[in-house]
Amino acid sequence: MRNTFLLPSETDTSCMVYLQAGPRICLGKDFAYIQMKISAAVLIRFFKFEAVKGKEVTYRPALTLHMTEEGFNVNVKCRSDY
Repeated sequence: MRNTFLLPSETDTSCMVYLQAGPRICLGKDFAYIQMKISAAVLIRFFKFEAVKGKEVTYRPALTLHMTEEGFNVNVKCRSDY
């Protein structure tokens, strides 16, 4: 059992990042990344994505960058050149 009352300098940082590093790394992580890349490539191959003109993208300040509730509006068109 891991001691949670150790000083920060005494802890192993790789054991705290679940599914990302150390002995508990997710076995399907690399496969999931490959699936995401293939899905994005297929979508880009068969569809054309364009931002909606006149619609400004706004962001909400936070620890990580988030879009506001309106999101990012795009027009999706089927490509005819494939």
